[in-house]
Amino acid sequence: MNLTNPLISIITPVYNTNLVYFKEAVESVFKQIYQNWELCICDDCSTDADLKLYLEILKLNDKVKVVSLKQNSGIVKATNKAIELATGDILTFLDHDDELHTDALFEIVTAFKSYNVDIVYTDEALRNMPSQRNPQGKTVDHLKPNFSPHYLLASNYICHLLAVKKELFDSVGGIREGFDGSQDHDLILRLSNASKKIFHISKVLYYWRVYPDAFSRKETLKKAIESGIKASTEELERRSLNPIVTSLRNISHYDVRFNIIGKPLVSIVIALAEENSIIDFIQNILVETKYSNFEIIIVSRFFDNFKNSIPPNRNIKVIHPEIDYFNYPKYLNIGIDNAKGEYIVVTHDDITFDGGDWLELLVGFAQDPLVGIVTGKLFNQDRVVDMGGIIGLDGISTPMFLDYHRDDVGLFERADLVQNTLVAPSSLMMFRKDKFNELGKFNQNYIYSNFDYDLSMKFKEAKLFNVIVPRCSGKHQKCHRRYFGLSEKQISEATFKDEELFYKQYQIYFDGGDPYYNYLFEKKADYIPQRMKKKTHISDETYINNIDKLVSYIVPVYEKTMTTIPSLLVQTYENIEIIVYYDGKIPNYFIKYVEAFQDKRIKLFNTTKRYNDWGHTPRNMAIDELSPNSVAVVFTGGDNYFLPTFTEELFMPIKNSKDVLGTYCDMIHNNRNWQVMRTRLEYGNIDCGCFMSRTELAREFRWGNRVDWEDWIFMDKIITKYGVHRMIKIPRMLFIHN
Repeated sequence: MNLTNPLISIITPVYNTNLVYFKEAVESVFKQIYQNWELCICDDCSTDADLKLYLEILKLNDKVKVVSLKQNSGIVKATNKAIELATGDILTFLDHDDELHTDALFEIVTAFKSYNVDIVYTDEALRNMPSQRNPQGKTVDHLKPNFSPHYLLASNYICHLLAVKKELFDSVGGIREGFDGSQDHDLILRLSNASKKIFHISKVLYYWRVYPDAFSRKETLKKAIESGIKASTEELERRSLNPIVTSLRNISHYDVRFNIIGKPLVSIVIALAEENSIIDFIQNILVETKYSNFEIIIVSRFFDNFKNSIPPNRNIKVIHPEIDYFNYPKYLNIGIDNAKGEYIVVTHDDITFDGGDWLELLVGFAQDPLVGIVTGKLFNQDRVVDMGGIIGLDGISTPMFLDYHRDDVGLFERADLVQNTLVAPSSLMMFRKDKFNELGKFNQNYIYSNFDYDLSMKFKEAKLFNVIVPRCSGKHQKCHRRYFGLSEKQISEATFKDEELFYKQYQIYFDGGDPYYNYLFEKKADYIPQRMKKKTHISDETYINNIDKLVSYIVPVYEKTMTTIPSLLVQTYENIEIIVYYDGKIPNYFIKYVEAFQDKRIKLFNTTKRYNDWGHTPRNMAIDELSPNSVAVVFTGGDNYFLPTFTEELFMPIKNSKDVLGTYCDMIHNNRNWQVMRTRLEYGNIDCGCFMSRTELAREFRWGNRVDWEDWIFMDKIITKYGVHRMIKIPRMLFIHN
């Protein structure tokens, strides 16, 4: 191939094309800033006189080659006939009614020159033309991931613009007959099978016109679906698998599953967090799972507490780890070492699976030789809480489609399709035991978290693909931090160390970006956290009606330097009350300290005795002192610091939407070496000081006084009853915990 100035052959079959659209397509080629191209057109025996005349005019241009068929032969034969005209080093494909961006060919040539690849594809925009159903028309950008082979089985997401070296194209046999309507899908599947040197240009360089006459006839759509099913089926058969591919919702998106080869033993391994949850988990597995060849291995320090409750079953094994310290990955390694299965499932004890085929779905994909880890889609309150993960978008990892309703398929239905992910969570992951051992097992340098992501990265670096199977779904019954008998402080410290270790090991992905997330999306974009991307737009009238709504701060204190009060008195949203509750008799110096502010928003109370319970009892008593018109409340401590816009930014979503029950933000924590902490409400890495809830929730759930992490118990009660999707994250650091 001539890498200095390669010739690009643009392949365009035509048949009775709308002449206006066809002229726009041709003009988009002539406008390319990279000019070493040839346009190869095959007319599939059109009858439109104006079109035929225009083709004759095009023949006068040396850069355009036109051939005409004597009878209408279909898109495959017409495309192949146009390819016979090609003399270029690179082939690319332009539909007769679409357009190229002016930079398209330049960007393609640059990619081939710079990255030593065989295949290049770009993002595209769908131009929906005005119609009776859509009179205004609409353009939708299709922003794609980097090469995702399992997503490609479920949908021809690559589509336009595709460019391939002519040498590779010829080696796979070109475009095959028998795949009309999905011939491009079949082609890219075979090309990607022959070469993994595939490069994605994350720019919209192709405009796909969608109008009422395009691809709308039932017969054409039916043929395209049948061809797509055939293409995906044959690709999986090339991997020696036995696939079952069907259409989803009668469009060219596909449900992919498998007839399992043999009946391999699966070991389901759980490191038990709480002894009271395992019985329900076991019952769900034993009763609901259709695939019968499995064993359950429980690793627990609580065995004596529940051993008499486990139903007698020779396929259930309980292991007591003989270690005097907690290490989550070590617990799992011990369980897997004792597993007999060829395949391992790691999951949590609070999950109940939907449908009996969940294990069959995992095993089917795990038998694919290209696959490392298989995971599914997990819900809480019918909202997605775990589904793969996007590295570095909001902290260490953010689940794809976080907060989507379980029935929401998302843009281009991606949330409902099999696809690849960089990382998979320990809440649900399956892998081959032999490969797991070969890669060094779970890394025991981690203590509590991120070991699952570390294993995912090991599979990735072994050139295997981790897969999400949305049809394999389950419910997180609790969806909160798992304590394993540890304190909140111990977990926070362990999580911080684990995140530091993961970041150092895989910094390249934080710097370069997750390959399965397209960074052309605005931050917090379409197919990731819904609650993070929503912007609250309010009218002046709405603001005026809500201006006097009161925000309350509850501040328990005992003999501490008060940094909280000064930071609250300079809030940009001024309509607040500060309920300071002293734990015991108030010393005179403290009374004078409060009086010195001369601010009626501060209200001082005290308990009749010293409780010394982390301020929990004073917090609970303070709830009864809240003003009747209090709309939202924040529980905090006396030595914290709030940035000036904290109240304004966290209160706005609550103030303007009855559906929002709480908000929270990122923070700096003294237990984390004063570094910014990316909070995740559903995982519990959050302090009460950066969480604002509606006041009625404080009155409903009150505040406990049993353990130091009562703040998380309070928040967990809210999300358990009402759902995490009703909490909005403000992705800014607005709170400092001392």
